[in-house]
Amino acid sequence: MVITMAAVIFGLGNIAHGSSETQIASWHGDILAVYSSAALAAVLAAVRKVKATSMIPAIPVACPASAIVL
Repeated sequence: MVITMAAVIFGLGNIAHGSSETQIASWHGDILAVYSSAALAAVLAAVRKVKATSMIPAIPVACPASAIVL
């Protein structure tokens, strides 16, 4: 778990660092990237709560469907 957290922090650091280097990059995209990682973390945490039935295969269908609805 610590390795995963370190990898996420490293990835988000790269996203934030890349914004200051080019004129094309914008903070809007960075905010969406951070939101996307937080949303996936929330989905995985919610799915892990239901241990009787494995809902992991439903995630690729549920995430785009909820994005379309919202």
